[in-house]
Order: sequence, then C-alpha cells, then structure tokens
Amino acid sequence: MRRLCVVLGVLAVLLLAGGPAYAVPPFRLAEQVVDEVGALGGRTAEVESAIEDLRADTGTQLFVVFVPSFDEADGDEWAAATAELSQLGRNDALLAVAVADRAYGFLRPGNSALSREELGDLAATEVEPEFAEEDWAAGVVAFAGLLRQADTAAGDAGEVASDGGSGGVGPLLVLGGIAVVGGGAYLVSRSRRNRGDATPAPGRQPERDPYEGTPTDELQGRASEALLELDEAVKTSQLDLDFARSQYGEDAVAGFDTALAQARADVGRAFAVRQQLDDDSGGRGTGTDEPAARRMLAEILSLTQAADARLDEQSAAFQQLRDLERTAPEVLDGLEPRIAALRGRLPQEEQRLAGLRSQFAGQAVSAVADNGTQAAARLDAAEQEVREAREALAAGRSGDAVGDIRAAEDAVAQTGTLLDAVARLDADLEAAAGRVAAARAETEKDLAEARARVAGGDRSGLEPQIARAEAALAGADAALRPADGTPGDPLAALRQLEDADTALEQALSAARDVQTRARRAAAALDQALLTARSTVAAAADFVDTRRGAVGPDARTRLAEAQRHLAAAVELGATDPVSALREAQQAGLLAQHALDLAQDDVDRWNSGYGPGGPGGFGGGYGGGYRRGGVDLGSLVLGGILLGGGRSGGGFGGGFGGGFGGRSGGGSFGGRAGGGSFGGRAGGGRF
Repeated sequence: MRRLCVVLGVLAVLLLAGGPAYAVPPFRLAEQVVDEVGALGGRTAEVESAIEDLRADTGTQLFVVFVPSFDEADGDEWAAATAELSQLGRNDALLAVAVADRAYGFLRPGNSALSREELGDLAATEVEPEFAEEDWAAGVVAFAGLLRQADTAAGDAGEVASDGGSGGVGPLLVLGGIAVVGGGAYLVSRSRRNRGDATPAPGRQPERDPYEGTPTDELQGRASEALLELDEAVKTSQLDLDFARSQYGEDAVAGFDTALAQARADVGRAFAVRQQLDDDSGGRGTGTDEPAARRMLAEILSLTQAADARLDEQSAAFQQLRDLERTAPEVLDGLEPRIAALRGRLPQEEQRLAGLRSQFAGQAVSAVADNGTQAAARLDAAEQEVREAREALAAGRSGDAVGDIRAAEDAVAQTGTLLDAVARLDADLEAAAGRVAAARAETEKDLAEARARVAGGDRSGLEPQIARAEAALAGADAALRPADGTPGDPLAALRQLEDADTALEQALSAARDVQTRARRAAAALDQALLTARSTVAAAADFVDTRRGAVGPDARTRLAEAQRHLAAAVELGATDPVSALREAQQAGLLAQHALDLAQDDVDRWNSGYGPGGPGGFGGGYGGGYRRGGVDLGSLVLGGILLGGGRSGGGFGGGFGGGFGGRSGGGSFGGRAGGGSFGGRAGGGRF
C-alpha cells in the first residue's frame, strides 16, 4: 500500500505539468538505482556502469535515488532515514536527490578516507554544478568518481581514521537497519505517522498535556538534561554501592542494590523512548509531530522523576551506612593499596596495548588507544585526592575529606575500567580472528545457494542482495588483509560478514522452512553475540571513563544496545531467530554509540563540550593543572562532576562548580551530521 502511494504521487508529478511536487517520505530501496521521476531518462546504463566500476575498484556499493521532494526534511536527514530503512551496510554509500526541491543528501561509506566535510566540499565543486544544469546522470557519475578516487588514493589505511581531533574517531557506523533488523520499521512518513499519532480516536478525549504552556524546545532541553543527570546519578550510585559492598559485604547493601536496579530500569525505559523520538523524524517535535513528541518528552520526564525518587528514598540511609566522615581513615587505608596495584598493572597494559597496535589496524584499537594515558592521569588524580583527604582530616576538616575520597574512588574505578578494557579487547580480537574463516565459509555457502537460485530462474529480487553480500565479502577481506599490507581488523571483518549474512538471509528466508531458519540462526548467533558483546563493552567503557564529555546521543544508543543485547541472551535458547536479530541490532547501536561518544570527546578536546563552545573542554581543554594533575582529564572522566546533580544518587553530588551541564542538549539530532554519526551530508543546487 505504501509503495502504491509513492507511485501514485510520482505519477501525479509526471502527469500534472506545473502542478505541485508531491513529497516522498523515506522508503526502503529495492534496487541500487531508483528513479521515481525519470530524471535519468535514457542514461541509466551510464550511471549503472559508474556504480559497477566503483564497486569493482573499491568494494563500495553506491545506491542512488531520485524523488520529487524530501518530504520537508533536509537532504541528509532524508538520506539517513532511507539508508536505515534499506539496511545499508558499512561499505554502502547513498546519494539521494530531490529534483523539485533542488536539494540532495548523501551518506559516505563508513571506511571512507574522506571526512563528511571533505566529501561535501568536493561534491559542491564537482557534483552540484551538474545537478544545477539538470545533468543528473553526470552528477551521479561525478559522485561515484569522488568515492573511487578517495578510496584508491588512500594510503593510510593502517592509521587511525578520524574526522578530526585526537581521539581516533573514524566513523565505523554500520547502518544495517537499526529500525528494520528488529522487525520494527517505525521510521515511516511524517504525514502518515502524524495523522496516526496526533488525531485521537472518535469519541476519545485527547490526553491532557502535563507541560501545557511550556515551549516544546524548552521541554526538549529539560528532558535531555534530566536524562543526562539521572544517567550520571545511576553511574555514581553504582560506584558508591560497589565500594560499600567491598567494605560491608553483600547483605548490607541488598536493599540499595534493589533500588538502584529499579532506578536503572526506569532510566533504561526513558532512553528507549528517547531513541524512538530520535528515530521519528529526528525528534524535532515541530508541525503536526509536536503533540506526539510532547507526549514522549513528558514520558521521559516522568520516568526520570521516578528514578530520581527511588534514589532519593535511599540516599539518607546509604550515607548513614557509609558515613565517610567517620570511616574516612579506614577508606583511605583501603584505597592506597588499590592505587598501588593499579600502578603496577599500568606498564603491563601499556605493553599489551603496544602489541595490539602492531598486530591490528589502528581502527581496531581506537576505543582504547589512549587508555594508558588516561589511566595514568586518573591514578595521579587518585593519589593527589588521597593526600588532600589526609591533610583535611589532620586539619579537622572531615567534610572536605569526603569530597576528596569520593573523587579518589571514582578515579580508581575508572582506572580499573580503562586497564580492563585493553585486556578484554585483546581477547575479543583474538577470538574474532579465530572465527573469521568459518564465518566466511558459511557466507560463501549462502551466496552459492542464492546464485544457484538466480541461475535457476528465480527473479524474486535476489540480485541486489547478492551484490551486497559480494561487496561485504570483499570488505571483510579488505578489513582482514588491507591491500597496503598494514595490519587488519578481525572484528571489522566479522561485522562485514554479518552484513553479508543479513542480506542473504533476507533473500533466502522465504525459501527456507522454519526449522532451517532456526538452525541457521543458532549457528550464526555465537558470532553475532561475540561482536555485539565486544562492541557494547567497548562503548560502555569509553562512555563511563569519559562521561564528562559524552552527551545524550551516545548514551541513548548505548542504553538501547545494552537492552537489545540482554534480550538476545535471554532469547538465545528458545528463539534463535529473534535472538540473532536482537544481537545484530545491539552491535549496530553500540557501534553508533561509540562513534558518537568518540565524536563528543574529539569536540571536547578541541575546546567544545557537548553543549557547544565554552563547555567543559572550553574550561579545561588547554591543559590546566592543579598540583601536577591535569584537571581536563578529571572533568573529561566526569570525576569532578559528582553525578552532575547535588543531592542525587546514593552519595549525592559534590555540589561544587563542576556539577551540571549547560544547555541540556536537544533531541533534534547532531549539528552538521544528521543522526548517523557524521556520515550524512548534502546541500542545495
């Protein structure tokens, strides 16, 4: 029915000369070249030839779509949504053109040597002039040429790819259908969703808006700030709980553990609502979207308030349990040997990290590339905080000592996380390397089956999926054995093979019986869980140890990734098909979260915090030091933020000038990059 509506809209554009241009919402692409307006005329073969040359030379699969209008969306937003619905993979690119709007958008492949900005600048010079002259085929050929030149000219495949900054961000996002893989394609046209969401059923009164009179933009900021603060409070409370457990035992903290788990569940549900809001047209809450967006924002605030209340109910009792003013000497005595033990581990993990850098691609270790440096900075901070706490106790200022102790505990915990992450990545890369050969053989078997069906006369749309699987196989080979002889990335190779498996499963599932699908899914599940667990853990460690710089986008994707991973594990024994979908979605969301978090940290390091200029990075990104400790590293790790809220969490915040976040963020996506980690771009002509 949906495709019929699109076709009717296009026919109206073609038949009613001089009439209005009918908008086309994002949709799933059935072919590599989709021309809804006849823009290419008789030159489709020329475009297909350029696309095939690009695939043969670089392994990049370029999808092209011409529509009348982008449905009031920006070109990059429309392209990103269409790519998501079409389950495009890591090696896929998309060029979308709205002829009547005279606008276009694109997504570059995740492993492109060009940043989004660089490709956009080149497109403005070489593609836009062709589109301006309505030479649509030449514009597509020029865009394919830019992708091919960028890939073949790249000589630094072994380096850590980055869009800027020092955090090694390279966009690794695999777009493979965050909305579609799980069977919930809720990224649908604005008009259809709006009519369904904004209009109450006959005879039913619309729900009262609890924030009536509050502008939607302000409501967005409040919801975003509430999520950030509660996420920080939960993390800080977990840290307090872990130290209390080590001091007093499991029985003493059982009630607090239960309250924290309930609060974490509330925050998780709030993140799930925010993810849906982000996916629904960027969560802008404008036009007819506004009533639905406001209901979702109100739900987020309700959930965060419930979580806040759960923590506050336990706060007084927990502070009485720990009573740091009374137990400070014993706590400090326990911290000092832990700091010494971590200091002893540091050279070992630095050596392990150096080995990883020499054995694997820079992108493979980007999430832990500076963990040694960060761990050393946090140990320095912990030692200084312990010294200051003892000085405060000696001077009779026990209240001051409490703040120092909490900062030291946070620094110690983060140091352990940073060092453990290096060891875990080492194990994950080794395990992935051992699985690649078997995974590739399984993919080739599926590919042979698909080819045989086509050779036997099957015309059910297998060819595009076969081409996508072939490109993914080539991408896996390139990830494992780069052409320039630099080290490979077995985890990236496994992700590419998962892309191929997903494409082929879609193509072949209709021809397979239920038992066969279940058997195939069970066989693929272990591999999918390996990559999902590794990516979720890498993202969680990165966010937890750099949370002072990480905004709500990355945290939302991470929370959703953790939820899908838990579902995959729960379903594994009884429903392998659903479990596989959940694991794949967990991996996609986690990689997205890691990309966004690395992007946040890069901006922070350059002096722009999550809230823009003058954020945390603006204050401490220049290397300001206090007594030998780099305060920038402390704020980056969130150590001085105290959960970002005074009185929040079991232990409360520090209450000083470092708490809170300016601006509160927004649900409207990420400036300049759409909502897909900086891969989108476009312009007008």
